[in-house]
Amino acid sequence: ENLILLPGGIDEMNLTDGESKETQLVMTDRKGFVKISIENGLDIIPGFCFGEKWIHHTFRLPHLIQSLLRPLRLSGTLLRGRGMTLMGFLEPSLGFVWGEPIKVRQQKPVDEKYLDEVHAKVAESVKDIFSRYKARFGYADDEILSLVSDESTGETQKDLLSDVGSVGSAGLLRFT
Repeated sequence: ENLILLPGGIDEMNLTDGESKETQLVMTDRKGFVKISIENGLDIIPGFCFGEKWIHHTFRLPHLIQSLLRPLRLSGTLLRGRGMTLMGFLEPSLGFVWGEPIKVRQQKPVDEKYLDEVHAKVAESVKDIFSRYKARFGYADDEILSLVSDESTGETQKDLLSDVGSVGSAGLLRFT
């Protein structure tokens, strides 16, 4: 069994747009998925979706409105697709790249030092995937991936752990 991590969601939508040379992933404080994988002895397969920042044109609402929507788990970013629809643009196409599985030793309770060690391996793998494959998916050489903290979004670790869910017999697959 494996834990497949596909990072990204509302927070990243609010932080990155198609015009930016920086893709931001809110990941430095997000360790709940690592903890669940360690508790259940599930390996982690990190991944990255290329091209999602170009699927829609985005319009960010004013910060005040974003802060009111955030507790409701709603984005403060409006999307526009092809024509007057939300259908995404077809070019460039999306591309998923999966990294090598990160082996995990089962522990209950989870040792914080080991949690940090595994989390660091996941973060490095995601950054490596981005740097190795970005050109193949139309990203410029000077584009970067930044891993940022939850403080930039106002979300707490407690909120994140409640979103992760439970682990079923096939493992945990979370698309955020």
